[in-house]
Amino acid sequence: MMDLKEFVHASLTQIVEGVRGAQNDVLKHGGYVSPAVYGSTGAETHFAVMPDGQNVFLVDFDVAVTVTEGTASDVEGRLKVASVFGVGGGRKTSGSEEHTSRLRFKVPLALPVDQETKTQLQARDQQVQRQMGAARDQY
Repeated sequence: MMDLKEFVHASLTQIVEGVRGAQNDVLKHGGYVSPAVYGSTGAETHFAVMPDGQNVFLVDFDVAVTVTEGTASDVEGRLKVASVFGVGGGRKTSGSEEHTSRLRFKVPLALPVDQETKTQLQARDQQVQRQMGAARDQY
């Protein structure tokens, strides 16, 4: 069984690595993976938007974890991700008792943005800033 922290770490890392790996391949075909955009945070698709156009998504975790209680010299205070979810209860295995619980939680994750769209967004922001500065100077 994998520790919960290892499972969460591996899951989030692999999501980001998958997005980063797909960006160049999709760009070759004229598309964008995780483009830099300013979007509405009220949408169900994402949680927030970072200043540089990164959309922040909530990654939902719904995992079964087990805690094994052994003798005083054999206490293992780590949560393990169970391979099969068993509802509540516990079971005894070789002098220890194992309890399974379900954890649900969300982790905000800002995905790496496509560099081409990030550059375009930054250029548009600079243009708007210049226009606002010119308009301020007129008054």
